[in-house]
Amino acid sequence: MELLAWNPFFETGIDEVDRQHHYLIDRINEVAPLLAAAGDRVPADVAPLFDQLREYAVWHFATEEHLMDRQGVDPRHVAEHRESHRRFVAEVGEKSAAYLKGAGVSGHALLGFVTDWVVFHILGEDQALARQI
Repeated sequence: MELLAWNPFFETGIDEVDRQHHYLIDRINEVAPLLAAAGDRVPADVAPLFDQLREYAVWHFATEEHLMDRQGVDPRHVAEHRESHRRFVAEVGEKSAAYLKGAGVSGHALLGFVTDWVVFHILGEDQALARQI
């Protein structure tokens, strides 16, 4: 069972962005069962999945930012969107590092943070981006 099912509400109408969002959700769904089944221990095979998820998010964010620049999106929106991306990458990096060290961040908390952020970002900021384009 998937933690996060793709649905039409996630679609921005920008094919490249939608494909990337779908892939990102698939990676979250790949990590979710490992974290859910692990309890208090850190699964040995989860660190590379975190790295892949973070690297893909950085690449995806660069795609969105390039698209915003290319399409002449309002610079105020671009600045806010970029800052949102930067904060996410920093926070997920901190939380995943703490989780992997067993330093007060549970797998459930990390998964909840990533899932909530991605859903609300796609439904909010990315939908606003699509409307501006």
